[in-house]
Order: sequence, then C-alpha cells, then structure tokens
Amino acid sequence: MTSLSGITTTTIKLPSDTRDRLKALAAERRETIGSTVEYLLEERLRLHRFEQLAADIAATPADEMQAWRIDADMWLSTELIDD
Repeated sequence: MTSLSGITTTTIKLPSDTRDRLKALAAERRETIGSTVEYLLEERLRLHRFEQLAADIAATPADEMQAWRIDADMWLSTELIDD
C-alpha cells in the first residue's frame, strides 16, 4: 500500500476484461477508476439493504402486517388541513 495525498491506495488483481470494462465505465462517467469502484460498491450495498428490507418484510408475521396496514390506511385516509 502507498499513500497519495492522504489517501491509502492498494492494488487489486482483476481479469483483463473486467479491468477494461471498469476503465470504459469510468471514462464514460468522466471519473477515475477508483471513484467508479466506490460508486459501484455504494450501489451494491444500497441494493443489499433493500434486499434485506424485503426479506424482513416477507418474514413479518401476518398479524403484525395486518396491524401495520390498518394503521397505514388510517394515516393515508386522514385529511390534513391548516387551521
């Protein structure tokens, strides 16, 4: 690892075609390969959070989901007015 302007860098081994695709994506986005890797990682982590949320919702017991639906319906049907 080396340090460049306070940023610790490292080298990773990738198949040539993966490197080329990553390089092309970075060029298309007009950013560095490092920035593109950061973006892709954040997107994957975001997707993982949504997948986990979907799994948690699917695992919620039916009675709890029904109670939530009743509560949500009440809020959605409430008319908000200014006095």
